[in-house]
Amino acid sequence: MSEWPKWWRKQTVLWPTVRDLLIYSYYDDLHEIRLAFKLAGECGHPDARWLLSLFPEGPPATRRKMLAVFRQQMLAAYFQPGDPTTLLPLVEDEAWDVTVAVFQGDILAVLQQQDELRAAFYAATIGWSDGFSDMGMVVELARLGYGPAQGWTVLHEDVLGGLFEFDTERVACAEKAAAQNDCYGLYMLASYLMEGWGCKQDREGGLQLMRQAAELGFGEALVAYGFECYGKNDWQRYHWCARAVMKLDTSAVDYVADETVRQLNIFEEQQETSRILFEIGAVLSIEVLEEMQSAELLIRAENFPPLLRAACLYDECCAAAERAIYYWIWFARKWQIGKDVRKLMCKLLWTNRIEWSQPRKESKSRTKE
Repeated sequence: MSEWPKWWRKQTVLWPTVRDLLIYSYYDDLHEIRLAFKLAGECGHPDARWLLSLFPEGPPATRRKMLAVFRQQMLAAYFQPGDPTTLLPLVEDEAWDVTVAVFQGDILAVLQQQDELRAAFYAATIGWSDGFSDMGMVVELARLGYGPAQGWTVLHEDVLGGLFEFDTERVACAEKAAAQNDCYGLYMLASYLMEGWGCKQDREGGLQLMRQAAELGFGEALVAYGFECYGKNDWQRYHWCARAVMKLDTSAVDYVADETVRQLNIFEEQQETSRILFEIGAVLSIEVLEEMQSAELLIRAENFPPLLRAACLYDECCAAAERAIYYWIWFARKWQIGKDVRKLMCKLLWTNRIEWSQPRKESKSRTKE
């Protein structure tokens, strides 16, 4: 199992990544689906466990097969067959259009009674990137009060067009999704409050909601919070944006990579690791970067070396600090220095490692051609 950072392993943070990888996967690219299932196995979120239970043999070979399983789950709740595979003829693309046209209202009503609208949400949204998603069903799920569908419709309302007649309706839908702690709904409601769209402007309240969405792992919220709260030269902006990179948010990759290149140039010229470069490296994980590279999620191949270099420099700083702490403890015990003093010195060595454990320019950081 990969060594994900602690915040990455939190189930509430990792699950939105899995969800987005499934929804926005392209028809002929299964890298994202395989990665989604791998992350689901490390997630622990209830929906992740549910997803894995539907695919006991592992990731589906094609996106069509994945869709068929979600559609079977929908129909099984309504038709209640002994064996869900008997529904296979009804989930094929042409037959599915007829099935939904005839039975959608009844099927969704049954799923709502069972509090089990998840399968319908994925059956409707997967294929969005290729234009094959069922927007009508998503809108109906939102009307029935399913939080992820409410947040998703608000997030994509500009594409759907004409979904909300008044701004207040859009805000109300976002509020309902946010009340269910949906990261899409929190993000959109935060945006409305900060700008005063369809509601009274409340920048502070909006920033609080934006942070909630960011802490839930939504990449766009991580970037927005970093930009709204911190200036261009503040390392905290890049901390939040780097977290978005680790959330596989490709919109943040170019920005963080460009700043990393600039900071690396400073490092090469002045032999000094800046706080910005240090914090970017602190968030980045070599294992996750390699996963992204193998899944072709970094968009530009030139993004990979500088991000990897930043992660390696951080690891070298930490390794130097660990060695210093080890030798300090050894000598302190030999000199019979008190335990409290030993602990205080160790804490100072670790928290201030950026200031003294500077990697050398010719350090053997891992890089890839």
